[in-house]
Amino acid sequence: MDSVQTLLADSLRRGASLDEALAELREQGAFPVAVIKAIHLVRQVSLAEAKLLFAKSPAWAVEAAAGDALHAEVASILANESGG
Repeated sequence: MDSVQTLLADSLRRGASLDEALAELREQGAFPVAVIKAIHLVRQVSLAEAKLLFAKSPAWAVEAAAGDALHAEVASILANESGG
């Protein structure tokens, strides 16, 4: 179990809500991909569900929005390059 996964599991075990646990990970300097992976493993949900839970977290709202904007920009560039 990696450190982000351990921190998330321990926080939830202590009774923290998911939002509180994710805020704690944010304060500890965790990276978004590691947090999504930890949610996936600890909560035993799909990666898509883990990404949704991450995106809904107030502590990670800025990162989630930036990721969505980047994804949209890349999709737009690829669509323009392929002529579609």
